[in-house]
Amino acid sequence: MSGNRPGDPIGQASRHRSLAAVLGARRDGRRPGLSGEQRTRARAQALAQIGCPQYRFKSTLAPFNTWAKGSNMARATKARKRAPPVLPARPGAIRRRNVAKILKAATTVFAQKGFSGASTAEIARLAGVPKPNLHYYFRTKQALYESVLDSILGVWVDAMEELHPGVDPAEAIARYLARKIDLSRRMPGPSRLWAMEMLAGAPHIGGFLRGRVRELVAEKSALVETWIEAGRIAPIAPQHLFFIIWAATQTYADFAVQMTAVLNRKTLDAKFFEDARQTLTALVLNGLGLKR
Repeated sequence: MSGNRPGDPIGQASRHRSLAAVLGARRDGRRPGLSGEQRTRARAQALAQIGCPQYRFKSTLAPFNTWAKGSNMARATKARKRAPPVLPARPGAIRRRNVAKILKAATTVFAQKGFSGASTAEIARLAGVPKPNLHYYFRTKQALYESVLDSILGVWVDAMEELHPGVDPAEAIARYLARKIDLSRRMPGPSRLWAMEMLAGAPHIGGFLRGRVRELVAEKSALVETWIEAGRIAPIAPQHLFFIIWAATQTYADFAVQMTAVLNRKTLDAKFFEDARQTLTALVLNGLGLKR
């Protein structure tokens, strides 16, 4: 048993012979698979294990354990199915996701409290992002507010694209009414926020109204004029057609509380909005002398 005690020359000699045998087997080619660099490292580790400090490594047994498993381990490692790597989200995708969350939360808070009563801290909490992150995307509350209103206008502009040259006026106007009613049903908050801004005199979005909205109404009014000139619809003032459609459809969002109270309802369900769509479509198309 003396060969197992540290420092025992007999034990060291025994270990030396064992390690030499292993290395010799490698050199003889009976355990193929090691490169020249691996054999050099194995020799150094073997020498460190028998007391040569200049060759010590962090682990001296790991190489020998690997040898014992032989080439079967290498083959098993190659055959093992690896899970596909999880790729990090692209910066653009992260930005779009964060901006969407912030705009949604901002729409809710602004619609409830108005511009003056809302705070970016509350918006950040509702969006689930740190306040510094919110200000990274929107430097000021004014910038955030304008972005919210611009996103609302973008949705309404997209709905107005139902009206374009080459379409049947009755079908186009009916689709436009349907989309506006659906927006009031699904997204009442943006409409209420827009109404609050208008009732306050549009202090923050006067530029929107005089710029983008004015241009949009002029463009679509010109289209309606061509329908009138072609005798396809009754002669009306096109701008007033749009004002009436906006008022008639957005009232279902802006004055939903009034409607639920008058009708003794807790909520306005899908059938209610479908009835509203059908009624408005009939009124507008009949007034324009159109039939579907």
